Amino acid sequence: MNELNFFEDGSPFLNHPLLTAERTNLEADFVEGQLGLNKGAAILDVGCGFGRHAIELAKRGYQVTAVDPAKAMIERGQADAAQANVSVQFHQMGGEQLQFNNQFDGVIALFTTLGQLSAAHGESSQALVPIFDALKPRGQFIVEVPQLETAVKHLKPFDQFGTDEQGTRIHREFDEASQIVTERFELYGPDDTRHFLLKYKLFSVEQLTKLITETGFTINATFGGYDQSPLVEDCPIMIVVGQK
Repeated sequence: MNELNFFEDGSPFLNHPLLTAERTNLEADFVEGQLGLNKGAAILDVGCGFGRHAIELAKRGYQVTAVDPAKAMIERGQADAAQANVSVQFHQMGGEQLQFNNQFDGVIALFTTLGQLSAAHGESSQALVPIFDALKPRGQFIVEVPQLETAVKHLKPFDQFGTDEQGTRIHREFDEASQIVTERFELYGPDDTRHFLLKYKLFSVEQLTKLITETGFTINATFGGYDQSPLVEDCPIMIVVGQK
């Protein structure tokens, strides 16, 4: 069975039903409020996907650079930015490959970006060093990831969407030793079937804060959602705002 990277051509992520304009606006409102930057400030979006945050922040007057290792994501982001008539500097590269030095006023790494970076680095804070280096002194970093305990508790081993003839099946596994979630997507239809693979590492609150502070960041705030709710045990996600 040939499994494609989840973020490549034909990925279900490109048409994710939960990634609505309303959600993007809410998340961009949060980012804008927490960074507190003047219009024209430089923001780096790491693991930008198809650029929904990058494009929205560019619409709001910021200079945005967006990076992602997947060619399909970058190409979609470039097309969407052109359609929105905004300028975003897209680069096809992973977060580990960043070579910016004291260039950005703010950096964001949302969704499961950090989990994908750290899956390759284990617990090493080296996963965040290029992000730290990219920020100007006193620049801020916003990271959002699932909360380990809640994600594991509510992990569904199987989901199916659509009909028996056409749809998507999702199989999920969690490896306790590595703390990595593996999701296998089967997109099936009358003509063909395609398989996509997604892996990302989960963190507890303690592990996430340790990773961030060991890199050199000071933690300014933590939240349990983009509504600025407090981070408590049963929150599905964790958002941490750090400062260089």
